[in-house]
Amino acid sequence: MTEAELVGRLAAIPTFAGLDEAVLEALADASRVLPIDRGEHLVETGEVAETLYVVLSGHFAALAEPGDTDDAALARLDPGAVIGEIAVLSGARRSATLRALEDAEVAAIDGERFITLLEREPALGVQLARTASDRLLATRLRRHLAELFPDADVTELAATVERSDIVTVAPGEVLFSEGDESDAAYVVVSGRVRVLQRDRDGSIVEPVGEVGTGELIGEHALLADAPRTATVVAARRSHLARLPRSSIETLLLAYPATLLAVVRRLVARQEDARHEYDRARMDNAAIAVVPTAPEVAATPLVAALADVLARTGSARVVAAADVDAAVGLEGAAQAHRGEAAELRVERFLDELEAETDLLLLVADPERTAWSERCIDRADQVLLVADAAGDAEPTSSERALLPLRHLPHQRITLLLHHPADADRPHGTAAWLADRDVDDHLHLRAGHTDDIERLARYVRGRSVWLVLGGGGAKGFAHLGLVRAMGEVELPIDGIASASVGAALGALVAMETPVEDLVDRTTELFRRVLDYTIPVSGIIAAERIARAIERGVEGRDIEDTWLPYRCVSTNLTHSNTVVHRRGDLQRAMRASLSIPGVMPPVAFGDDLHVDGGVMNNLPVDVARRETPGGIVIASDVAPVLGPTAKGDHGLYVRGGGVLARRFTPGMKAPRVPRLMPTLMRSMLVAAAQARDRGIEAGLADLHLQFELRGVGLLAFDVVGPVAERGYEESVDALRTFADDQRTDERTPSGH
Repeated sequence: MTEAELVGRLAAIPTFAGLDEAVLEALADASRVLPIDRGEHLVETGEVAETLYVVLSGHFAALAEPGDTDDAALARLDPGAVIGEIAVLSGARRSATLRALEDAEVAAIDGERFITLLEREPALGVQLARTASDRLLATRLRRHLAELFPDADVTELAATVERSDIVTVAPGEVLFSEGDESDAAYVVVSGRVRVLQRDRDGSIVEPVGEVGTGELIGEHALLADAPRTATVVAARRSHLARLPRSSIETLLLAYPATLLAVVRRLVARQEDARHEYDRARMDNAAIAVVPTAPEVAATPLVAALADVLARTGSARVVAAADVDAAVGLEGAAQAHRGEAAELRVERFLDELEAETDLLLLVADPERTAWSERCIDRADQVLLVADAAGDAEPTSSERALLPLRHLPHQRITLLLHHPADADRPHGTAAWLADRDVDDHLHLRAGHTDDIERLARYVRGRSVWLVLGGGGAKGFAHLGLVRAMGEVELPIDGIASASVGAALGALVAMETPVEDLVDRTTELFRRVLDYTIPVSGIIAAERIARAIERGVEGRDIEDTWLPYRCVSTNLTHSNTVVHRRGDLQRAMRASLSIPGVMPPVAFGDDLHVDGGVMNNLPVDVARRETPGGIVIASDVAPVLGPTAKGDHGLYVRGGGVLARRFTPGMKAPRVPRLMPTLMRSMLVAAAQARDRGIEAGLADLHLQFELRGVGLLAFDVVGPVAERGYEESVDALRTFADDQRTDERTPSGH
């Protein structure tokens, strides 16, 4: 084939249409025409990409591995396809094997000459990047459809891809709204969307779930032929394939088994009590790491995080300079939308995200095009701050992130402390002007803190639930000791009643060996009985003991995330304390009705959290939807039993007189405190049972602890030891199972 003939063939290819003849001649000059026999491999997975190919005639199957059959093709490449342009630019290895389905002919373009030509002709780079991006999206859609509809054949899936439209949505952009007509379903090809619903009074829109890459959304309303029941917005820059009703119906009619697969997914989602806590899977996710100020050094933190993440999957750190080096163009990372280098950068990041479990995008310390790109692509945003610095948001932070963000984006504030910091201080000031979802404290050089962050970003945090049960709760201390021995981490605490007090000690990272002594001191002689106006004890001693224990901390100032619950008597609901005065929240959660005075929060009165939610597994599950929840339950399974028929009334004076009169036998009547305590727990026990039966806890440890009185606060050590002995074996087995699961390949 002459050079003039090759120029003509190249000019007929859509990717090169409209290019100047001089550019086409330069392409032809850098090319050689190669015949490829049927069944021959043009390239193989894993090869270093040094050559760009253009299919002049024939068809190729794109295979994940060289040994795959043609039926397993990820995509079919037709004449005019351009192959390997981004891999050549980045020096990457081939991501697929290309096998000729018939005798074919390709133009092989030398990689180095191609890069030189791109630098001279930016328009060529734009065309190639756009074509490559479209092909990558089509390949990923084909793969997702094969997983969603496993019984459909390759031909039908290819036709479905052809009938679909790719929709690109920016962060916060609405895909569809509650009440809209349901005329299509969507497959998330890349990115993540958030599902929003109005609260009960219809005034506030709140996130209720997330849908990530490879998942289907909108199919329920479509199959039910009903309006949309929720609003869906992009949590990040995302690409979705719109499958119109006709495409879905064609697929389901041609392959009825696929309808069964869809219905089964819907039924499983509705029956799974965890579905209301769902977040999208963190597979192939991107995380933006954003410094709050130019002087904040995020790089060491990110490097340490990547090292930990690499133990259980692939992780890659990418800063602006890394992008420039990868695409071979200085300043490419700072390209704005529509500029020549922008598509090349986006394609590089798309491919990198597709092949990496977690991509850590390090933003610049000020507002730049690269910083904005990091946030646009992020499934999560980690805002890194120096805890010793000024809590007021800097101008660069204000420019980059809105202080009151919409509910589509999940932002976590990371407060970085010196290695020898004894405790966090003033966290409330950092949160006052920032609308963030979470915050975490990290100490320089503390491996445990980085490992906790790694579990957090992967959605695998371990939360410990400590329930109420009076002095029986001291068994929690033994369980905490056992968790340390079997190397089960604790990433957060959800608690009620006595569990709130003990959980605070754990959240403040009291050394395990000091927990029993600290608890003994906390509960020593706390029962100050008084004339029962608001309670049978004044609770002054308890209040002072808590004050000494928390040392003026806010809830935000604990090393581990801490939540406790109380019961709002005024409005008859459960309140989860996430921020504010730790002492007041703990005291409210401990306020046994009738025993201690209620605690005032404004005009509302709060009492013991155990009244409505004595084992708040739902609180922990909401904090770690895809993680691990371990519940330590010390409430007795059975309450007090009758010792005989004591009649329909009891005169206390008469009972006491008989007890202390020689020769007289007092009737066995129900005692006040066990009756009062159990009455308080009846409704909570039902809520506990529902949560456990629904599987909200991954491990539920029930301690009976017979013989331990609910107000026997002088037996801390012995009860803690019983807690250890009764939990350590179950925890060891559970920990071993979790480590086995971590080592098992996930298949993606």
